[in-house]
Amino acid sequence: MASKDMVEGLKGLFVSGYFSDLVIVCGERNWKAHRSIVCTQSDFFMKACTGKFKEATERKIDLGDDNPDAVPAMLQYLYKREYSNDDAVAAGTPVALLHVRVYNLADKYDIASLKDHTLARFKLIADKHWKEQAFAKMLPEIVNDGPESSLLRQCVINIFKNNASQLCQSLLLI
Repeated sequence: MASKDMVEGLKGLFVSGYFSDLVIVCGERNWKAHRSIVCTQSDFFMKACTGKFKEATERKIDLGDDNPDAVPAMLQYLYKREYSNDDAVAAGTPVALLHVRVYNLADKYDIASLKDHTLARFKLIADKHWKEQAFAKMLPEIVNDGPESSLLRQCVINIFKNNASQLCQSLLLI
């Protein structure tokens, strides 16, 4: 199957960095990337690499203001159409929170397919674990870091609407 071979080839480019023509930096980490891959999936990267910006001439984009767990997940997705939770979990980040952060990055960098992918992964966890304290702890990040029109925010609102009676009962017990 040609598409499977292509995905495997892209995975190899991501891991090896062969033929890279762009460096993406976040904190102390950096990744060798390929403009033909990241720019075709994100208007932000396209503008940064083709506009009259220092990023275009230096071929280096600094994402230092972004979450260091979410950036590698975003880059993995651009090459592999999926991303691993392993690094974030090893760093102590709950998986659902990683999905929130990746969703917000996908929104910021205009990567619609990653938003869809991440929202689906978040929903699977949120539907089962919405009662847990860890879920409540990520609410500020959902509310404060994403846009008001966020589908992620709407997902959380729907979970609370669908479980309003249980939430009210638990609040009465506090």
